[in-house]
Amino acid sequence: MRGISNINVTLYDIFGYLMPGAAALGSFALLAWSLFIPGHPLHSPSLTSVEWLTLFVLAYFLGHLVQAIGDLAFWWAREETVALVVGEKALGAARMREIEKRAKLGDAQRMSLFGYCDTYLAQQGKTADREIYQYRQGFYRGLTIALLPAVAAIVVELFRGSASIRSGGAVHRLGSGPLVYALLLVLATIGLSLWRYRRFVEYRVRDALFGFAIDSETPPAKS
Repeated sequence: MRGISNINVTLYDIFGYLMPGAAALGSFALLAWSLFIPGHPLHSPSLTSVEWLTLFVLAYFLGHLVQAIGDLAFWWAREETVALVVGEKALGAARMREIEKRAKLGDAQRMSLFGYCDTYLAQQGKTADREIYQYRQGFYRGLTIALLPAVAAIVVELFRGSASIRSGGAVHRLGSGPLVYALLLVLATIGLSLWRYRRFVEYRVRDALFGFAIDSETPPAKS
């Protein structure tokens, strides 16, 4: 019987699920505070080890939900869609047709080209760069989704104008300045994360197409 020591933790578990899930947990907690207990000042949490472990598990669970939402929300930036644009830009239309011919894919199957090339390289054991792109895609995509509740919470507090924090036993009321600063910071993080996600999708697509094109070439005959 396999024990807990046999559980394999991948980099995607950490960067793709846990870290975006932790950001989502904080964002949802901030949104719940702004909606239900706005008069209660924000302060650093004082939790037991069991409570921290519970939050750790909850963050991992939320990370899976965040990635599921990302799969639905970012349909326009999936590898299969990007492959047709990036491939012709990087390799040229003629080379792309050659790759499709080697993969034995017709016009009706062009959307499956990236999946074919990616699976081909994985079966050849060439997965080092692929895994790097995967967990970085997951991190930035998850972070983009996870921070959206925080935006809603800050906007609510900007209209309400009752946000405050407790520090050193004193309660400090937050004006519009700190809230606007926080809003701009979160929006910038979302925008940059979205841009980075798109970049790593392009890197992964380009790597798969170039890798298949090179690996599937017939070696030249010796004279």
